[in-house]
Amino acid sequence: MDDKIKIIEYKVENFDEISEGKLEETIEKVKLVNGVLDAKFDNENKSLRYGISDKTSDYDVFSTICGIFEEENIEFDFGGDEEVKDTSGEGEQAEPEEETEEDKKTEKKKERKFDIIESVVILSISAILILIGFILRKKNNVATWIYMFGYALAGYETLYSIISDFAEKRYFGEKIIILVSSFVILYFGYRLAGSLIIFAYSLNAFIRTLLNDKAEKIKELDYSDEQKAKWNEDSERMKKAKKNLLLYDLVTLGIGLLIAFIPPLFKIKQYGALLTSKWLYTGVLFIVFTRIGNVLYSLKSSRVFAFLKSADNGVNIPDNRLIDRLSVVDCVCMGRTGVITNVNGKIAETVAEDKERLTKILVSAESVARGVVARVLLDTYSEVEKFEVTDGKYYEGKGVECYIDGKKIVVGNRSFLKKHGVEVENGDYGYSLFVAENGVLLGYVKFDFAVKTDARGAVKELREDVGVKVELLSGDDVEVVDDMKDRFEFSSAVANASADYKAKYIAENKAVFVGDALSDGETIDKTELAIVMNGDKECGKIAIPSGEIRKVPFALKVARRLKKVIKQNILLAIIGKVVLIGLAVVLKLALNFDGLSLAVILGVILDNSILLNSCRNLTETV
Repeated sequence: MDDKIKIIEYKVENFDEISEGKLEETIEKVKLVNGVLDAKFDNENKSLRYGISDKTSDYDVFSTICGIFEEENIEFDFGGDEEVKDTSGEGEQAEPEEETEEDKKTEKKKERKFDIIESVVILSISAILILIGFILRKKNNVATWIYMFGYALAGYETLYSIISDFAEKRYFGEKIIILVSSFVILYFGYRLAGSLIIFAYSLNAFIRTLLNDKAEKIKELDYSDEQKAKWNEDSERMKKAKKNLLLYDLVTLGIGLLIAFIPPLFKIKQYGALLTSKWLYTGVLFIVFTRIGNVLYSLKSSRVFAFLKSADNGVNIPDNRLIDRLSVVDCVCMGRTGVITNVNGKIAETVAEDKERLTKILVSAESVARGVVARVLLDTYSEVEKFEVTDGKYYEGKGVECYIDGKKIVVGNRSFLKKHGVEVENGDYGYSLFVAENGVLLGYVKFDFAVKTDARGAVKELREDVGVKVELLSGDDVEVVDDMKDRFEFSSAVANASADYKAKYIAENKAVFVGDALSDGETIDKTELAIVMNGDKECGKIAIPSGEIRKVPFALKVARRLKKVIKQNILLAIIGKVVLIGLAVVLKLALNFDGLSLAVILGVILDNSILLNSCRNLTETV
C-alpha cells in the first residue's frame, strides 16, 4: 500500500496583519522543509495547510515551521486539527488544490491563444480560397464553389456571433446588415464581392478582438471601479462625434436604398432584364462599403489606449472630459513649489533678535497652514513647544494671519506683510517667511528649495516640442518670480497670485494649471483642468503621483495624439471611402472595369488601417 498523506492545518493568529508579499515568501520557505509535500495559506480560514507523509515525523516538521514563523513574526493559533488523507487509491483521495486566480488567468490565456490561432487559420484558408477563386474566375462553376467555401469559412463566426447577440441581448446591430448584404450580392452572382465583404468584416472582427485583449489591461490597473467606469463615459465632444457619425450612417443607408430601388421604377427598355439585380447589387454594395462601424469602435478604443499609455507612465487621467480639454490647451500655467522646485526644502537662515521666540511663533502660526513650507517648518521643529493659536486663517501661497496671547501675528511673504501695514526693506531674501507681531517686524526665516533636475528640460520641451506657452503663476514675491522667469524662460510670470486669480486665469484661457497637491490645494479645487503633482490618483484631477515634471509634456502629447488619431480615423473613413467610390465609377465609365470589387479590396485595407491606427498611443513612443 502506498503512503498516506497527513493534511495538517493550523490557524494563524495575526493573519490580517501580514502582507501578501510576506505570506508568499513564507510559504516558499515552508515548502522547502524536509518532509513537506505541499503547503499553502488559506485566505478564507486564515490558516496554514501543509501535507506530509505518514512516515514523516510530525514533530520535526512542525518544529522547523515554528522556527520559520518566529523569524517572520507570524503567530500560530494552536487550535488547528490534522486529518489523514489516503492516497493509496483504496481510501479517500487527497484533497485537490484549489484553483487560484493566477491559475484561472493562465488557463484563460491558453484558451485565448487557441482561439486566436483558430481564427488566423480560418481567415488564412478563407483568403487563399477567395484568391484561388479569383484566379479560376473564368471557370465559372469551379470558381463559384471555391468562393462559396471561402464565404462559409469567413462568415461562420459572424453568423455565430449574430445568433449569440440575439439570444443574449435580443439585438442584431451592424452584423446582420453585413451578413444579409453579402448574401444578397452573392445570390445575384457577384461571388468575389460577396466573399470579400464577409471576409473583410470577419477580419475586422478579429482585429477588434485583438485590440479588446489589449484594452483588457485596464481591468488590471489599481484604480477604483468608479474611476474605470468614467473612462467609458463619453465626453461632450465624443457624444457630438458619435451623433454626426450616426447621421452619416443614416444618410448613406438612404442613398444606398435609393440606388437599389429607384432606377428600376423607370421602365427604360434598354436596361434589359438584369436592371433590378444590377441596381440592387450596386445599392447594397454602396450601403456595405460606406459603413463606418470601425470609426465608432476606434473612438472608444483609442481613448482606452491613451488611458493605458498614461497610466503605464505614471500619469492618471481620470476621464474623457479632462483628456479632451487637455488636448486643446495652448498654455501651461505652473506654480513653483513642488512643481519647479522640490518639496523637500530646508531652513537656510534665521534672522531675528530673539531667534528662539521667533521660531516658536512661526511654528505655532504655521500649524494652521497647509503647504510645503509649513511641512518643512513643522518637521524641522517638531520638538518645539507651540503657543496657543486663535482665529487662525491661511491664505494659499501668501501666509497666515492669527492671534497668539491676544497679539496679532502675521506670517508670510513681503507683499502679504505690506498688506497688513508692515514694511520690509529691500534685500536679497530669496524665498523667506517674515514674522510680524502687532505690526512690528520680528525677523524672518530663509528657505532653500532645490530646483528639480528635470524642470528646465520639461519647460523647454513644453515650449519647443509641444508648442504651448509656459507661464508661472506664483504666490511668491516679485524677486523670486522674476528670477524663475529669467532662469526658465517662461513666456510670462505673475507674482503674488492668489488662488482666485489663478483659477479665474485658467478658466478664461485655454490653459491647464500645474500645481502641487499640498501647496496649491485651493487653486486645484477651484480649477477644473489641473495637473496635480504629488497628487493621489483618486483626486479627480489629472495626477502625477511621483511629482516628476517631465511627465507634464508627456501627458499633453498623449492627449494631443488621441485628438489627432480620432480626427485621422474620421477623415480616413469618410474621405477615403468617397475617393474609392469615385475611383470605382471612373474605372467603370472609362475602362468598363468592375471598379466596385477593387474598391471593396481597398476598403478592407482602409478599414483595418483605421483599427490599427486607434492603438498608436499604446504602441508608439511619446
